[in-house]
Amino acid sequence: TLFDLLKRLYHQLYFLMQQCQLTTQLSGWRECHYGRYIGGSGWQCNTKQCPKQDCDQRHDQSGNQTGGQYPNCGVTSPLQSFLEDGLKGHLPHSVIARGSSLSCSTCGNSPGMPCRTPMGFADISAIASHTMIGRNICEVLYDFCGRPNSPLTRLCSYLNCLLPSAPKTLADMFSFYHHLTDRWGMHGNKHKKEAFEEKVKAANFGRQYNELNVYHLFTPSHSALKKGHSDGSLGSLVCLSREAIVCGPYLRPISHTIYETFSSEHADKYLSWIVYLTASFYDLLKKLYDECNSKCGSRGSNCHEKACIKDCRTTSKHDPPRYHDPKCKSIVKCNSTLPTLAKYGFVLGDPERLNGSAGIEKKRTCRDFCTVFAESFEKDSHLVQLFKAIDNFMFTIRSPFLWMTVALWSLSLFYLICVMVGRLDVLHIRSHLRIPSSHRITAQSLLAAAQVGRLAKISYLQP
Repeated sequence: TLFDLLKRLYHQLYFLMQQCQLTTQLSGWRECHYGRYIGGSGWQCNTKQCPKQDCDQRHDQSGNQTGGQYPNCGVTSPLQSFLEDGLKGHLPHSVIARGSSLSCSTCGNSPGMPCRTPMGFADISAIASHTMIGRNICEVLYDFCGRPNSPLTRLCSYLNCLLPSAPKTLADMFSFYHHLTDRWGMHGNKHKKEAFEEKVKAANFGRQYNELNVYHLFTPSHSALKKGHSDGSLGSLVCLSREAIVCGPYLRPISHTIYETFSSEHADKYLSWIVYLTASFYDLLKKLYDECNSKCGSRGSNCHEKACIKDCRTTSKHDPPRYHDPKCKSIVKCNSTLPTLAKYGFVLGDPERLNGSAGIEKKRTCRDFCTVFAESFEKDSHLVQLFKAIDNFMFTIRSPFLWMTVALWSLSLFYLICVMVGRLDVLHIRSHLRIPSSHRITAQSLLAAAQVGRLAKISYLQP
C-alpha cells in the first residue's frame, strides 16, 4: 500500500539524514564525499585519505616516481557505499517489486526486524556529474523528514493514526510503548490514559481494574538509592538527565516520530497490542541485548577490555563522581554498535552527549550500555512485572467463565457418580407402572406367560 511505501522511504531517508547530520568525530558522514569518482569504504568515514585528492592521480610504476606524483587509490566514503547498497553492516534486503507491492525474501529469516529497502543508486561514481558531501544531503532531507512537522514525517504520523496496525518490528514496538506512556496522566493526554483505562474497564465487563500499569515501563524519574532509573525501567535507555551515572540516550527508533499521534477511538486496539505483543517485544529486546552484549559487553570483547583507559574513574575504586576519562572510547566510536542497532531499526539517541561533547559526565561506553540494558530483564524489572500484570488481567477477565466451566464439569461428574452408584430408573426413568411390585421384577417372572401381557404395556421397554 501507499503507507507501506512511505514507511520504507522514511526509514531509509531518516537514517541517511541522521548520519549526514553528524560530523566525523561522531562517526557521521557530514564531511564524507559522494558522487563522481568516489569509492566505497567501511561505515566510518576514513580520515586518512590520499594527499591532494584534486590532483592528477596518474602515477609511474617504472620506479622513477618524483615527489609531485600521488597514488591513485582515490577518495573512499561510507556514504558512497550506502548509496550504492554496498556498505558492510548496512546491506539492503532482497526486495522485489511485484506490481504495486514489494516482497522481500530476507524478512522471513529475520522476523521483528525492519525491511531495508535498497537505495538503488548503483554505480553513481561513474554516472554522477558532480561530487558533493553529506552536509548537502542533510540540508535537503532535514526539512523533508528530519523534524516532527516535516512533510514526510507528518504524513506518516497521520496515516499511522488513521490506519492503525499492530507494530511488527522491535523499533515500532519500542516507539509505541514509549509514546503511549510518555506524559501519562498529564494535562492534554485524555486520549491516552483515560481512553485506555476506559477500555480496560470495558474488557473487564464494566468492573474497575487498576492493576494494569503500563506507564511504569518508561518511568522518567530517578531513584535516590541507585542514582538512576529503578527496577530496570526502559527509561534508562532514553534518559536525558544530568544526574544519571550509567543511563543515557542510547536508543532512538527510526520510527520514533511517526508513533507520536494517538486517537481515543483506537484505545481498544492499543490495549490489545499491549496484551498480545508484550511477549514478542520482550523476546526481540532480549535478542538485541544478547547481540550487543556478545560483541561489546561480555568479558573478552574488545570494547569491554579496551574502551576505558587503565585509571578510568568508572572502573576503579574512586569516590563519586565517577566519570569517564576524555581518553576513554565512547559508544559512538564503536565499530559494532551502530550497525547492530540499525539492523533492528535504531540509531543512537544523542551521539553528541554519549561522546562526551556536551560534558564529560555524560560520556558513555558500550560497557555502560550493556550494563544498564541488562537490568531490563531482571526478575523485578518493570518489563517482567508487566508480564505478570497482563497474566493477572487476563485471568480476571476469564475467571467467571472459568469457574462456570468448573461448576458444570463438577455437576457432570457428580451425575456420573450417581449413575454408577444408584439405580437408573430411580434417577431419571421412573416406571409407568403404578404398583410397587412392578419395580421388583425377577428373572423367573419374565418367563411366566401371565406376565407377558403386562410387560408389553410398559412404554420404555418397547423397541
